[in-house]
Formats: sequence, C-alpha cells, structure tokens
Amino acid sequence: MKIIALAIVAIISFQSVIAFVNTEDIPMRRGEYATGRAYGDNAEMEWLARFNIVHAGSIEEPLSNDRILYLRNSGVKFLIFDDWLPAGYYYLDGNNSEFMNWVYYHRNDATLNPDGPFPHCDEGGYTWMHEYYFDFAFDEVVNRRCDYIKNGMERYGYDGIFFDWGNGLFLEEPEYKEINATWHERHGNMEYSSAASSFIASLRNSCGNIKIINNQGFREARYYLPELDYDMTESYITGCEYYGKKLYVDGYGLVEVPQTVYYPVSENEFNGSIEDTLYHINYLESLKEEYGGKNFKSFIYMNYAAPEFVYAGRKENGYDVYVPTIPKNAIYFGYAMAKLVGAIEYTEVPWNHTYERCDVYFYDIGEPVGNSYIKEGNAYVRYYTNGFVIAGEWNKKSTVTLHSENIPSYAHVYDAFEGKWIESGGESITITITPHADELTGRMAPCGRVFVYEKARINVSIRKPVEGRIYFMDREIMPFHDTVIIGKITVEADSNGRKVEFYVDGALKNVDDEMPYAWQWDEFIMGRHIIMARAYDENGRMDEDSIEVFILNF
Repeated sequence: MKIIALAIVAIISFQSVIAFVNTEDIPMRRGEYATGRAYGDNAEMEWLARFNIVHAGSIEEPLSNDRILYLRNSGVKFLIFDDWLPAGYYYLDGNNSEFMNWVYYHRNDATLNPDGPFPHCDEGGYTWMHEYYFDFAFDEVVNRRCDYIKNGMERYGYDGIFFDWGNGLFLEEPEYKEINATWHERHGNMEYSSAASSFIASLRNSCGNIKIINNQGFREARYYLPELDYDMTESYITGCEYYGKKLYVDGYGLVEVPQTVYYPVSENEFNGSIEDTLYHINYLESLKEEYGGKNFKSFIYMNYAAPEFVYAGRKENGYDVYVPTIPKNAIYFGYAMAKLVGAIEYTEVPWNHTYERCDVYFYDIGEPVGNSYIKEGNAYVRYYTNGFVIAGEWNKKSTVTLHSENIPSYAHVYDAFEGKWIESGGESITITITPHADELTGRMAPCGRVFVYEKARINVSIRKPVEGRIYFMDREIMPFHDTVIIGKITVEADSNGRKVEFYVDGALKNVDDEMPYAWQWDEFIMGRHIIMARAYDENGRMDEDSIEVFILNF
C-alpha cells in the first residue's frame, strides 16, 4: 500500500480497549448542507435526500418536478437554486426569460454595460451569449428581478436562492474597469455593494420566508451579512488544483490528476499552517458577531478536494495503475476544522462528485459546548454534547490526552474515521495521531477526526407505585413492608424512549407515546399481581421494569 492511512486510536490509561457495540448505538442525524446538479443521476438524488438543505439546479435549469417531490418526501427541508448576483445571461438566439428580454431591451438604463464589454463570456469563449451587469440603483431592475425570482421559486417549488459572485469586489479587477466607471458616472460615491445588498433586502421583503445564501459576502460584511441567512466561503480549509501530475487511472487511462491543497489561505499553500486557516476562520466568526443580522445563522465552508489515488498493485501499458477513492482524510479535515467554530461544511470533489459521498456529515455530535475550541498539545479540540472533533497537523506520531467533564467516564466512544468503538477513561481520553502522507506530493497532510459518544441506552423505571408503600385511591399513605394498593392507581414511568407499554401479569393494558408516561389502573381486581412497564426507542431497542403489588379494587 503506497498511501499511509491516518489513524486515531483512543486508549484509557491502563490499556486500549476496543468495545464491540452494535452500530445502532451510534447517534446519527440528517446532514446539514449539500450541493448537487440538476442533471445528477438517481444515486446523486439518494445522496442529496439525506440532507436538510440541498442546493441543486438553477433558476433557468431547475430540478425536475419528480425529483423535487422525491427530495421533499425524503425529508429535505429547504431546496435552493442558484443564480448570478451581479449579472444575467442574454442568449443571442433569443431563447431568454421574460425578465432577461426586458433587461436587454432596457439595457441602456438597466445595465452597467449596455454595449459591453462582456468579460466573463469573452474569457470563457461563450460566443452565443453576453452577460449584462445589473444597475441595482435602478428601482425597476430591483422590482422586476425580485418578481422573477419569486415567480421562479413558486413555479418550481424552491425555498431559496444561492447568489454566486456575491459581492462587488469584481469591479476592482482590470477587465471590469469600464463597468466600474459606468457605475461611478451614474451614482457618484454610492457603493455598488450598498445597492446590491438593498436588492437582497427587497428580495426578502417580497418573498417572505425565503432562504438567501450568498457567496463570499463576508468580503464586504457590513453590506451583506445583515441581509443573509448563510454566507459561503470557498477553499478556506482545503482546495483542489492541477499541477501537471499524471497517473494511469483505472477506467481513465493516463490523465493529469488534481491534488488536494491543505493550506489554501497560507502564503505557501504547500508548506503553510492550519493556524493560518484558524486565523481566517476566527476572523469570519468576528464578522458574524458584528454584522450578522437577525436571519444570519452560519457560514458555510465550501471546500474542494481531489480523490485519493491508491496504487492498484498492477501495471497496464507499462504504467502503475491507480484507483480513485474518496479523499477521506481531506473531507474529515474540512469537516473538523469547520466544526471547531460550529459552522456548516461540505467538501466537493469536482474531478468526480461520486467521491465526495462520505458519512462524516451524518454523525450526530450534538450542539457545541462552550464558547470556542481549545488547544490541547498539538491539537485543536471542540467539545459537543454528543462527542467532539479534533484537528491538527503532525509531522510525526503524536499523543494528546484530553481531560474534560464533557467526556463521559468509562463510556463507549465511536471513532468515526476508523469505524471502531473505543472506551474512555475517567473523563479523559488519550489519542495517538499517526501522520497522513499525501501520495502525490509526498508531503504530510493535516488531519481532522470525529468522535461520537454512544447513544444513551434505552431505559425505563416505574416511578409509581413505589415499593414498600400503601396507596389509597391513588394517594400514597404511608410506608409498609409490602406494596399495597387500595382502589385505583395511576401507574407512572420515567423513560428516555419514544413509547411505554404497561402490562399486568403479562397482559398489555395500555400504550403511551407521549411524556409523561402514565396509565390509570382502575378495574375490578384483587390479590397479588405484577405491573410491568416496557419502553422502546426509535430503533426498536427495549427495556423493562416491574413491581409486584397487592391490590384491592372493588
């Protein structure tokens, strides 16, 4: 094997203990956010169906009605389509929306480049269309575009929109100088992003309960963050680039392959530091606190990665053959780093999107504990109610011992990366990290890991009647050497299950699926009998408790 796999092993102070526990004991949840394509296959739809927010399709090419219905029925809460914030495409063959036809015929007032230039289309060689940049200070542009988006959402069944190019800094680039000049000629010292963010505010007002996600609005935070639900970063934790490396890939032949970049925000993207990444992440959190409006919930860290290319152990046409696999280390690292600040994260694998499907998004680590992450040795750790994440970079094997009241004592803990149950010590756990080697670059890569505490065991206990008491007409009278009931009684049970069944001598008497769990026992009966409460959780696991009583009820 040519790739050194990163391993995390948790050990208690006296020995390492692997606990064989049913996988049903792992807390799981729906994923938070995922991106997809309108033309994706059924497997992609099945993947997207496991998330709460799904960003797929555009305002001009939405998902089909049957796929929208499938995602809705699968539990997706919010469907998001995308559009370009500053501009719209006008197709020279005339196949345009009513809105873009209006823009074109009113381009002298409605756009900032009525006669060009068209930098984006020219750069991409898109000779069949032009991009027109909206003048957001022109009220009719704002009103008509709000109506266009609102009608599209209602027609296709979407809940919100993602705006690409979500700030005005593109105007500072040389190829947009003429467009920038037109803006300032018309509007003097008015900031472009002030008008663009006002458009977003108008969109929210016209559409009501819309979800609005922007791309890199944080670069002009004072304008955009007050108006958004989410803002997206790109390649802040990992990136993906081509550097001329060629491999003979199974099913592809000899091709240039991409590489994962672990330090995209460092001055040197190959020899940087995750501390550079943390600096920027912390800065974004400060912007969130300062400018985030009443609707703003979180940053979405959109990261990119290349597949891992694993040597297949054979040659073909004189070349070593490699097999592409899920870049597990990169995905876990991106996820753990974002979770250090409680943010949302998703990693795309542009080379082939099937290799981004990793279960890390579905482990239920719960809610963040404390105000921030902490540093433990060479590691950065953030505790959650159901587990913790850890991230760091190591050039050699390293050991970190975590001490925290948030770690359950002598409990089973699931190492999600390794797929193994381990055992904690007395509110402590010692983690040994083995470095991960990037096969293509030969460099050591940083790593992130996710640990999940075992799901709380199903339990039930009968709270009433209490052993060794006398009850008269549902009231406790006095202690006694036996449990005696005279008249009716309300049998009460405490449980963390989703329903409780009540039995007398093995015969089912009542089922209660709402807390507090209780059943009033009122029938003609006398003598010794056994009351039993049996509880079930959502996975069908069961626990029971019983008490023997002497009852007289006429």
